[in-house]
Amino acid sequence: MYKLFDLYASRIAKCEQKAKSARNEDDRYSWLAMADSWRQTAELQQLLELQERHVPNVSKAVAHGFVHAP
Repeated sequence: MYKLFDLYASRIAKCEQKAKSARNEDDRYSWLAMADSWRQTAELQQLLELQERHVPNVSKAVAHGFVHAP
């Protein structure tokens, strides 16, 4: 979990640094857009990991008859 988060955080930081030293506004915008894309990817990964932690518990409960499937 943290390895992916660290990877995404480092890529976000690199893109933001590149944006600061961009030669022109178009390059700056491109680097910031890429940083935002990595940020969204990191957020989605966190949601998937959170879901993965909770969904198996629900699936096990349904399999054992403790909870009825919708």
